[in-house]
Amino acid sequence: MKRTVLTFVFDDNDQLLMVEKKRGHGAGKWNFPGGKCEEGEAELAASIRETVEETGITPIDPVLSGKLDFHFEDGGSWQNSCTVFRTNEFSGELTPETDECTAHWIKLVDIPWDNMWGSDRIWVPLLLEGKSFYRVYYFDKNDDLLREEIKQ
Repeated sequence: MKRTVLTFVFDDNDQLLMVEKKRGHGAGKWNFPGGKCEEGEAELAASIRETVEETGITPIDPVLSGKLDFHFEDGGSWQNSCTVFRTNEFSGELTPETDECTAHWIKLVDIPWDNMWGSDRIWVPLLLEGKSFYRVYYFDKNDDLLREEIKQ
């Protein structure tokens, strides 16, 4: 299973940094900055690198918030174990457009739940409440959520 990261960056105006994916698995869905860890790369380093690459924003001192495992019926390269970080501190200016995604500051009350992964409605609120978590999600061949296992 590949290692991935997601990073939640909050600003002082009750906004959250989000991306709308343009290509690859999950194209068209809203998500959070992140991606695959490179060979030998620590999750924290990948969290910062991926956020900068996708948004131009550099997270400062991200802290571990949770862990997610994703299993897809078709298997293959989409299986991943994801480490989730969060921070309220950052530097840099938003780069709204890259080849991979468009990046936006989204008000917490405007999170686009209907355009996100089915599991996000379950675990993202835990992060927003400051809770730590470890969840496992299973998806069918159409990427619809089948079930959740609560590990923590």
